[in-house]
Amino acid sequence: MKSIGFTIVIIIVWILVEIVPMIFTFMIIIPLMLKVPYGLGVFLAWLIDALKALK
Repeated sequence: MKSIGFTIVIIIVWILVEIVPMIFTFMIIIPLMLKVPYGLGVFLAWLIDALKALK
């Protein structure tokens, strides 16, 4: 019974070690992927307005 419990603990730890970094990566990358195009859109809109104002 001890070896089965030990194996389960190892599997759980391995899953955590594998999945947690992936979750953190997704939590960081997805907002960045969403923010970058949005930020570029805002910047381009501002740039176009600025150019129109100069003309």
